[in-house]
Amino acid sequence: LQRVRAKNKGRAKKMMVCTNCIKSGRVIKAPQGSRNKKQISSP
Repeated sequence: LQRVRAKNKGRAKKMMVCTNCIKSGRVIKAPQGSRNKKQISSP
């Protein structure tokens, strides 16, 4: 079992998933979001 950020009902959630499920494509890993990214406004 692996702790993975996976898509669940359209949202990313951490869950315990078996490696066979990841390899076979039954579980889709969620992309890492850009957290704490400050937007710089140009003048």
